[in-house]
Amino acid sequence: ANPEPSVIKWSWQGHPKFSQLGRFLHLRNTTYADGGQYTCTVTNSLNPSGEPARKRTGNGTVIIAVRHKPGIAYIEPVEPVGIEGKSVTLTCGANPQGYPTPNFSWWKSNYPSEILATSANFIIRPVRM
Repeated sequence: ANPEPSVIKWSWQGHPKFSQLGRFLHLRNTTYADGGQYTCTVTNSLNPSGEPARKRTGNGTVIIAVRHKPGIAYIEPVEPVGIEGKSVTLTCGANPQGYPTPNFSWWKSNYPSEILATSANFIIRPVRM
């Protein structure tokens, strides 16, 4: 830019107390919680001959995703109850989820080589007693 920017400021959407000055965004010891939308706002001052000074501002936004392993896994509902003739859906997840999104595999206890489903949801169709 001509003239060079007089102020370069970084902000983080949803975190009003976050503010960083400078050309580069520096994130140290990042965790999954540091992911999100960051905006760089650049301001420069124009001083045209014979005219009052003017400030011009522009910005750019980037979404940062921090690669991390999934946290503790869980299955919901915790104590599923089947009703004869109805399906039962079990949902697997982790907190935090992990990035990239993890893969899922469902199998019956003692039969890990027999994969029953490969998504977060496992539907047992209809329950027969």
